[in-house]
Amino acid sequence: MHLFRINPKIRLTGHLKWIGIWTVFAILFSCQASVPNPAGLSLDTCDRLSDIRTMSLKSYLHFSLPTELTHSMSHALPRYVCQKIPCPEIEEVVRSGGKIIIMGLPPEVFKFCKAKLNLPEFSEKEITKQKAGKRENIYRPVFFTTKSPKKDLYISVMAGEDYIKQVSGLVAYQIESKTGKDSDKLISILSFPKLESSIPDWTDLHQFVETGDTVLIGNVAYFYDYVQEKGLYKLLSEKENYFYKSVRVKYNSRVLNFLIVKHTFWGGMSAKLANKILQKRIFELIYMSKVATLKSPAEIYNKIYSPSRFLLLRNGKIESINNLKNGIAEYFPKLNSGTHLSVSTVIEEDMKMTSLARSLNAHSLDLEVSNLAKEIIASKSNVRFSSIHIVTDYLRSKGEGDKKTVYDLSNSRDQEAALLKKKSWVQIYGLMLEYLGAKI
Repeated sequence: MHLFRINPKIRLTGHLKWIGIWTVFAILFSCQASVPNPAGLSLDTCDRLSDIRTMSLKSYLHFSLPTELTHSMSHALPRYVCQKIPCPEIEEVVRSGGKIIIMGLPPEVFKFCKAKLNLPEFSEKEITKQKAGKRENIYRPVFFTTKSPKKDLYISVMAGEDYIKQVSGLVAYQIESKTGKDSDKLISILSFPKLESSIPDWTDLHQFVETGDTVLIGNVAYFYDYVQEKGLYKLLSEKENYFYKSVRVKYNSRVLNFLIVKHTFWGGMSAKLANKILQKRIFELIYMSKVATLKSPAEIYNKIYSPSRFLLLRNGKIESINNLKNGIAEYFPKLNSGTHLSVSTVIEEDMKMTSLARSLNAHSLDLEVSNLAKEIIASKSNVRFSSIHIVTDYLRSKGEGDKKTVYDLSNSRDQEAALLKKKSWVQIYGLMLEYLGAKI
């Protein structure tokens, strides 16, 4: 029998005591037959839950909650938040006197180990904001409510500090903006450090990368479709599990590995995946994604960015990633978008942060690019790095709260924006084929 152990440095005080005996004492491990396991997880995945950390919202976030007046999205923020979380259900739980527990325990692990956990009974209804038609980042948080009379909300989130912060921040924003209640008294965070640190292991990432590959990650599924339509390659291998799909093809002198990540690799999680990928001594890591611009709303869906300098902001500290070239920016100098800043969450991108970014001469911002760049440098290898991006939104600074933008993250799924987004990606696909076809 294995017991959960609370980190001795963390004290359960005040409102945290309501979480219940299961967070204080243990999760009992016992062999269960016919446990749902669509992800094909091994039993040692549950063993990675042997360390649990229970924290208050404020002690976990490390940033202040924004408002419509302070966030860089301005008045688009409420719509964005409710696209990501089930706002009515959250407000209902709060108004009924319930609590919210956000677990860094992805739904597939939560369900697999659920029979071994000392948890309350849940209603049969599961709520998720999963988007149809996606092939990358398709697994989203799942929201479970406990049965009456006490209706608490358990949120099952992919293990990863930055992603847990994002979801926690969204929930807290909705609580405070719509109910006026103190979110710190209603939300508690449960993280599982052993599970989080070993994401590439229990998801079996090592099976999907080979030495010498040019690995493409990010928004790459439709790029593969584009390459497939052109018929300019030779298929080498195709593998898939619950978490990844890899299609390896020979294109000119390169072996391209279209690595489709089905779970999120938000923020710092991207570094963990990159670390594992780099252990295979690949040739180049290429990241294709969307970014925000700090220059002008006119850049949205009109410009292609490929940064040449990388900065990372974590917990208020700026780190510069030096001596790393972006292969695409060097090959296409006109795409060079200069300095790029990566942060931890979207919800913390307030006008104070964007003003800081501009003071650092950053022209673009996202959550992953500089994390990947940092891992390349840390590997002390000769692996090449490239990144290329469409621009989807503009980040306002102080004094720009009422500045109008036609497109932002809250309407990027609308028909007109989707057509412009597709046009931008097709432009990138053409550039990528030229870059990947060049002599190396």
